[in-house]
Amino acid sequence: MLDLYGTIGGSPCGILSFMKRVESREGEGRVFSTYTYENGDQALEAYAALTDEQRLAMAKVYQEAFGGYPWFEVFKCNQCDEFTKTNDSCSHCGGASFSEAYPLEWLVNEYFPHMMGAYTPGVLVILEDEGRMIGFTTGGAIGLGQLIQDKYKGKPEILASIIGQTGVSPAAVVFYENETCILATSQQKGSGGKLNLARIEAASEIGFPLICGRSVNQPWISLKERQLTGLGYDFMAFGPDGDTYEVEGTRRQFFMARRRSHG
Repeated sequence: MLDLYGTIGGSPCGILSFMKRVESREGEGRVFSTYTYENGDQALEAYAALTDEQRLAMAKVYQEAFGGYPWFEVFKCNQCDEFTKTNDSCSHCGGASFSEAYPLEWLVNEYFPHMMGAYTPGVLVILEDEGRMIGFTTGGAIGLGQLIQDKYKGKPEILASIIGQTGVSPAAVVFYENETCILATSQQKGSGGKLNLARIEAASEIGFPLICGRSVNQPWISLKERQLTGLGYDFMAFGPDGDTYEVEGTRRQFFMARRRSHG
């Protein structure tokens, strides 16, 4: 089992020696493809292994997922960079100039390669039904302190709250559950749970002792708790001090799962 508590630089000794793809089938037509990769080059190799049609389908799934409930990120205000549902007037700054929130070309050529390469060793799982993209999920390694810097804009109160409540050092390397996107027509049918389980099973197999993430979706948090405790992790979730983000009155939670010690 690999010790992942060191620094991120370099190649973790012996986790993976090459980019790997594992395919599993569920019934007729439904295929889960799990890609694991050790470093940025292998992440790009995994992404390049997808067809042009698959990469475009991923982008369309991403647009649909974040353009709908509860995010409604359809446009981006050119004045304050906040996302909005409509392009009439920005509710954050009053601006009236907007761009598309997630342009397809940008997602395919820039964001997805960066998204995968930023968290390594990492995992990409895609779900297709009769060749049609249903959804995908990603995640990978990052230092906890760097994660908080990136995702919470380095707010010291949030850093102190997460470190204080979890007892995990900012230098510790965690597996961050990054993105999960599913077509609206396939939501509430168990697809998200199966994608997430494939992701955390891959993370557990690689050897991550710490798995974390954040969400405003309480049923999603509860699902993760069931899955992670079933895989031998202790689980905790809370709203960090200083994180005021909420959707329709529901506050965002951060969760941390720690592999149980055996002897």
